[in-house]
Amino acid sequence: MPRSHQKKFRKFLASRKTRLAHLYGGLSAHRTWRSDMARALAVPVLMLAVYGLFWALDSFSFLYLSLHGAAAALWLLWVVQAVRGALGFWSHRAHLRFFLPIAVLVALGACWGSGVSLAAKAWGTPPSYAHVPAAPLSEKGASSHRVLEGSLVQVSWQGEPEDLVVSFNGREEKLDDAGDGGGNKTFIVPSAAQKKDVSLFLRRGWHRLALWTFEVKPDTPPHISLIETPELTVRKSIRFAYEAQDDYGVESISVRVLPTTAQKGLPTDPVEIVLERPSAKQIKTASYIDLTALPWAGFPVTIQLIATDGAGNRSSSLPKVLALPTRTFHNPFARALIEERQKLLGQPDVSSREEAANVMAGIARQQGLYHGDKVVMMALRAGAVRLVLAPTTETIESLDSLLWQTALRLEEGAMGRARSDLAEAERDFSLALMREPMADEAVAHWLRLQEMMTRYFDVLEDERAKQPPALQELDWPLATAQEMLYPEDLQNRLLEIGALLKKGNGHEARELLAPLQKQIENLRTTPPDLTPDQAHLAQQISALRALVRGQKSLNEELSPLLTLRPASAVERKTLATGITHALAQQQLLLAALREVISQATLPTEEIKAAVESMRRAALSLQKKEMKDVGVRQEEALALLQNALLTLSDQIKHSLAAKAPEK
Repeated sequence: MPRSHQKKFRKFLASRKTRLAHLYGGLSAHRTWRSDMARALAVPVLMLAVYGLFWALDSFSFLYLSLHGAAAALWLLWVVQAVRGALGFWSHRAHLRFFLPIAVLVALGACWGSGVSLAAKAWGTPPSYAHVPAAPLSEKGASSHRVLEGSLVQVSWQGEPEDLVVSFNGREEKLDDAGDGGGNKTFIVPSAAQKKDVSLFLRRGWHRLALWTFEVKPDTPPHISLIETPELTVRKSIRFAYEAQDDYGVESISVRVLPTTAQKGLPTDPVEIVLERPSAKQIKTASYIDLTALPWAGFPVTIQLIATDGAGNRSSSLPKVLALPTRTFHNPFARALIEERQKLLGQPDVSSREEAANVMAGIARQQGLYHGDKVVMMALRAGAVRLVLAPTTETIESLDSLLWQTALRLEEGAMGRARSDLAEAERDFSLALMREPMADEAVAHWLRLQEMMTRYFDVLEDERAKQPPALQELDWPLATAQEMLYPEDLQNRLLEIGALLKKGNGHEARELLAPLQKQIENLRTTPPDLTPDQAHLAQQISALRALVRGQKSLNEELSPLLTLRPASAVERKTLATGITHALAQQQLLLAALREVISQATLPTEEIKAAVESMRRAALSLQKKEMKDVGVRQEEALALLQNALLTLSDQIKHSLAAKAPEK
């Protein structure tokens, strides 16, 4: 190799050796820096691990949170200083300068102990609306116990309560002396937007005697929505079909009414009226409310349903715009009270107040005008006196409702009160069917509904007795917009509901109650204004119904005699007497049916067959052929019922085509 090449090669080896030396030196320095950093941070990390271990083992509870915060800040400073000193000298004394203050702060800021003393007890009592029993709180470390916000948490100590302090949610209180050698204290669980854990501990000085932990569960707002468009009934009330639910139960359903446009002389603030108080978790029903008393009657308004739970949480349905119905008063004295009410609300000056007081006092003195109704008399007298002695804004606002209710009582009389009681009993029964458990309560409400329905029909008969003789003889049925009903129709449906209720079929009972509820709300209390053809059909229906009742009663009366085999003279005499009476009754029914046929046009084929069956039944009674008697009487009853059903369908279609006005 030439000398010049040898010289270059030696320079290359020297430079290569230098570079390798620098590389190995850097790696050695890097390994030294990492080991120094690990040694510097080992003690702070060990201190943090010990702190976490104490907390995990429930060895202490926070007594003064600020001291723990100061310890955390000091620990962070310790870490920073350890990192800075990692490249230099970091003595054990430097660690002690941080370790000792942190240990002191943690010791002073904690209440030390472990486990739960047997003398200490803690209970959580949910609010009454939740319908959940009280339960003991679980120890820390056990499965977390859920406590509803607003619950009462009570801590008790069986022993001398002196110097005992209980800490809950950052608040400390001394135990109250219970007077029996122990102590207790009650706290209210605060509201929470979301789930969170809360600790509760009992201490004496720095010695922790008991520790509990539980999860605060927020009470979520209810939900409500309309499932059908609001519907106006014959009674001028509005039907709201809705569904609502809440985790612990919907306490109330209200109707919020707001005018869509401002009207001169009328208020613009929204009004909320309670519709129902269901106290149920799941609700799917229809409720009715009369809003004709509101000042916006006849004008468009915005309506929402508001659901409220036991904690006061509220939610609303989507708004609906509709025109409020108006009520027409035919009674002249009721109309006079409504006119005075409008004057007081529109311009409550001295002259309008004096005029209203005079009108109320004048009507109150004429007891014959309202059949001596003491409620009407006392309401009018009290209203007149209050208006004279205390003509304030509060008095006029209270007279708004008083005048309306009194006018309504004058207008509808006993019939209106009986109908309102019936509707209220039906609503109570409907709500009882939705509650759990519902057995005893629902049966009680069903019995009350049955009582109110019987009373309603009694009052209806009294009102019919006041009608002209022609209407009394007609036996007017109850009418809705689409069908004619008779008292026994509604009573039979109520009995079917009662039978389902006794079997425990609450869901089926609710489904059967819904159409009955709608029929009750749409009943007409006065004879409807029928066309001549409708009136003719109603007369035929009344006549056929009387014949059906008579034939059915005769069949039931004769039924025991059909299988009787007389073995003594007394039994033979009883059979002969029964046959003679039944024959007379059957002949009367046959004559009545022929009379009806001569005066009206009835379904020809069915009526002819019914006449023939009745005639053969009478012949069989004369011959004492009891087996054939039962067959012929059942044939006659079935044919009459079919004819009645045909006529009922005809008048139903007629009413559906043009519903009569009240």
